Amino acid sequence: MTKPEVFLWTEFRKWREHGINVRRQVPVGHYIVDFVHLDSHLTIEVDGKSHDESRENYDAERQAYLESLGYQVLRVSNDDALFRTQEVVEHIWNVIQNSKS
Repeated sequence: MTKPEVFLWTEFRKWREHGINVRRQVPVGHYIVDFVHLDSHLTIEVDGKSHDESRENYDAERQAYLESLGYQVLRVSNDDALFRTQEVVEHIWNVIQNSKS
């Protein structure tokens, strides 16, 4: 895992005591997503500098495919994961909680 992924994973593991299980490096169709919460069909992709214009088409195709399977794709930049970890984690928590409604 990259450092930004480790930051998020550390927080996600704390959620288990609340019955929220986020898994990492999970195959979804023919892709492996960084993180997924299966109950809410939410995938979390941590994007670094490699996700610039040169990967735009790949990322768009990948996202369209995941969405066709019923997944919501949430993209988080490396910088946000590293420097705004709590804000990112709170946003993901809210997305998961709102999916239960």
